Amino acid sequence: MDLLDSMDVDFIKITDSALTPELYLKAVKEVKKRGYQISGHIPFSLSVTDVSKAGLDAIEHMTYMLKAAAKNEADISAKVASKELSYRTALPIITAQFDEPTAIEKFTVLANNDTAVVPTLIGGKITAYIDEDNHQDDAYLDYLGKGLKATYQWRVDRANKDTPAQIKQRKERFIKTAQLLPIAQQAGVSIIAGTDAGFLNSYIYPGLSLHQELSIFTEYGLTPLQTLQAATLAGPKFLNKQQQYGALSEGKVADLILLSKNPLIDISNTQTLKGVVSHSTFYDSNALELLKQQAKAFVASQP
Repeated sequence: MDLLDSMDVDFIKITDSALTPELYLKAVKEVKKRGYQISGHIPFSLSVTDVSKAGLDAIEHMTYMLKAAAKNEADISAKVASKELSYRTALPIITAQFDEPTAIEKFTVLANNDTAVVPTLIGGKITAYIDEDNHQDDAYLDYLGKGLKATYQWRVDRANKDTPAQIKQRKERFIKTAQLLPIAQQAGVSIIAGTDAGFLNSYIYPGLSLHQELSIFTEYGLTPLQTLQAATLAGPKFLNKQQQYGALSEGKVADLILLSKNPLIDISNTQTLKGVVSHSTFYDSNALELLKQQAKAFVASQP
């Protein structure tokens, strides 16, 4: 933590993979004591609401919200802590034990603690349905380097080993997880749009994946307005950056997209791109197409 202080960071993401539950909670509390914002995964051996009370500002990935909504979450946590269950073997249990009154109760606790959620549902959808779409014909693969694409394979290989029953379970889990969106919204939980795009996360493409994530939001119960707010207002509020972002007014950062159709009518209209203003430079549709062609040519030229 002292090293992070010296680096003048202002935001920390924590994962549970290398920390004991006790050390995880200690780390969250220490981060908050030093005044940072913190988001992260949550060890399945801990209660989601207990971690929220410890100070976690945002939950990365909606699956942890599904665990909170399980009526026997305490039992699941205890069995993961005793090694009777693992993360993977606990997943079908939390799906089967979903209880809407429990979800409302727990999500209200999160809202009262100002714990937000970044659902990252597009990744779950891609993995859940990879038996139906292996993404080998995706045009966006032409814009990714071979090294990045190679990191996708481990998750694909793992999914391809699933039995028919496990494939059915992962699809059911995705649907149930996505159905939590309006429950979280109604409970007052801040929903921040994000996709987890990057290495290791198969076929979650930078840029495109955000539009896909927003489509999932509206498909599963958020209004287009709520969805756009999650993509434009929630992030700056979470990071205390409202003075720089979140509105069109003098003195704010003017990174804009110009659309030909209204996304408040249909969220897919976020993809009717006519131009972009980025870092004080305007790119019309021809300039944007040229950038794509250059990126594709660069990738193709790499050994």
